[in-house]
Amino acid sequence: MSTITIKTKLNDGIYPSHGGGKVVTHFEFTAGPRNLVKAIETLHSHREEMKRSFGNIGCGHSWM
Repeated sequence: MSTITIKTKLNDGIYPSHGGGKVVTHFEFTAGPRNLVKAIETLHSHREEMKRSFGNIGCGHSWM
């Protein structure tokens, strides 16, 4: 079965012990229209959380 995955690659400036420079899977949803809407909402809130946590040093990129 297909899944919708939200991943993040943190900037290399973050300590490697905190995930810097690595691609990390944060969320997985079963593919479907309702879960797509939920995944989009989760992605937006996750991006905001990453900005609060890591600030202007560049939290990296999050994508689906």
